[in-house]
Amino acid sequence: MRRNIPIVFTIVVLGAFILSGACIGQEPIKQSSQQDQGLSQVTTIGDIHRIGFEEATTNLREYQSGSTNATGSGKNVYYMLSRDVDDTGKASSWIFGISGDNGPEFLVNDVNGWTTIENVSLPSEVIFLDTIVTPENLLKQNKAAISGNQSTGVNLRMDLTLQKGVYTLKSTSGSSVRSLMFNATTGALIT
Repeated sequence: MRRNIPIVFTIVVLGAFILSGACIGQEPIKQSSQQDQGLSQVTTIGDIHRIGFEEATTNLREYQSGSTNATGSGKNVYYMLSRDVDDTGKASSWIFGISGDNGPEFLVNDVNGWTTIENVSLPSEVIFLDTIVTPENLLKQNKAAISGNQSTGVNLRMDLTLQKGVYTLKSTSGSSVRSLMFNATTGALIT
């Protein structure tokens, strides 16, 4: 047993040298001279290209006229969502709910073009796009009500939904969510 003590002691000392040598022998991690502090804005594709209501509806008509729609269905819009809309009414994407040849579907228009989502639920009331207040005009008309409770300094995301004759503006700022409803034909705030 006494013969093992010097061997164990040698192994412990060698282990200590190896561990301390690895710590001392490493080069320090180079740090950049500029340190970012605080929050910074993340640029997304939505920040680069936004689509206005007129452009979105023109794109929708062109897409519908170019589709091979044997029954003539799919021309009526039952639902509309402007995702990440800014204060000028332009959005990063537009979603139109239509009843197509394969049943109800969402047509999503964004910077990448069109995407179709099938087997969705749609309201029964048709939206006549020529008779509604445009999102741009709705936001201008209700600027005071919309900006009333917004937090300053926090990124704000607004989504504008239209269905059954009512616009619903959902504003998300940090962890708080606020919804406002407006009449789609007059633009009046619904209280």
